[in-house]
Amino acid sequence: MKKYNARIINKGCSYFLNPPTYPERRKCVFLEDWHPDGHYCCLSYAVDWKQLDNGIRKEAGRILNSWQKPDINDPRIQKWIKKVMKVYGNRYRGDTTQPFGGFAWCDMVKNDKLDPVKNQDLHGGVYVIRKYYPEFILKKHHLK
Repeated sequence: MKKYNARIINKGCSYFLNPPTYPERRKCVFLEDWHPDGHYCCLSYAVDWKQLDNGIRKEAGRILNSWQKPDINDPRIQKWIKKVMKVYGNRYRGDTTQPFGGFAWCDMVKNDKLDPVKNQDLHGGVYVIRKYYPEFILKKHHLK
């Protein structure tokens, strides 16, 4: 199996999907020999990617584990929650046999008739938020 030359650089990855202050907003892995112009991957992907050097994988994990998670009531986090909910709109879990259990963007289904608060365990935005804040409970004020 080919191992790629890679290094961690100061460039963000995944942007709004990650909470403010999350390390992937400011760092990613640059793959020098993937493509003539290079290629980028997120730290979280790099941690488990066997084709990367163990040192890069460990460093990516160390950076992610060093995150000092702001309180869920922090105004920056509340603003991020509203943005994620707005982007995901009325998108809900789709085909559960697909990768990510039906929560990949391409697998989700749009349903304007479902109440997001009553169906929050199926909502795509809630799924993203709970990756970082498992205790998150969607309330009406998050949808405004």
